[in-house]
Amino acid sequence: MFNRLFWNHHSDSPLILYKYLPQTIFSLRVLIQEAFWFSHYESLNDPAEFKCLLDKALEKDRRTLRSKDTEQEWTYNHAIDWLERSVVFSASETPTNPVMWAHYASLHKGFAIGFVAGNLRTSVSKKYRHWLKVNYLNSPPVLTKSDIDEYEAANVSVEDKRFAQYVPIEIRHDYHPILVKKFASKSEDWAYEREYRLTDRATDGAHGKAVKFLPGTVRQIIFGKDCDLGFQNDIRLVTKGWGVKYFQVQQSESNYEFDMKALGNHRPS
Repeated sequence: MFNRLFWNHHSDSPLILYKYLPQTIFSLRVLIQEAFWFSHYESLNDPAEFKCLLDKALEKDRRTLRSKDTEQEWTYNHAIDWLERSVVFSASETPTNPVMWAHYASLHKGFAIGFVAGNLRTSVSKKYRHWLKVNYLNSPPVLTKSDIDEYEAANVSVEDKRFAQYVPIEIRHDYHPILVKKFASKSEDWAYEREYRLTDRATDGAHGKAVKFLPGTVRQIIFGKDCDLGFQNDIRLVTKGWGVKYFQVQQSESNYEFDMKALGNHRPS
């Protein structure tokens, strides 16, 4: 399960992920300020974000323990609180999905940023540096009592370094099942997005967070098929000297997908 959901890059070729953006001044500011926006889950477009069910044993335990000040109840509440004060950055592994261009890029008038996933990963807090590959399911994931027990063990290992060696790495913090099930599970209706997620801690009182990206992070700019030349030129001006490759999507002649057409580095007129 964890091998499918987590990505840590170790090969020579960087994994490129894509962020679709609408044709707005706010999208242009992503490049001007060299920072991606991480959103609180309540502002995401899926009303079922972070939805989980409780198995019968855990639900029974929680009803029994809810009125008591128990360690297990504290562990459960701590895990949920940790989740709800985190922010999420979403990206796709494909730049050529027509539905993504329609939904997230101003009906094909926007653009997509192709960036080195590993570079952005190193820009967030150390214990959040793992991309989550979203798992698409036909029903919500189920939290179990063992998930709570593993979360408790992970937190003990962090608080007391002497015990860290005894706790499997896959259950420490963002690896353990509660966070995987909450952050990286969505309905199969969203599978076309082919989404990866990166998380970070929200600043106090904030419902989102701008995270600066490192020089060299942006490798590609892909313009929508209907992106106007003026907006393209604005983007080229901002990214001049970055070593970025420019593309534009166009309808494939052989299928429903888009193709990417390479563009030169000169500004079109």
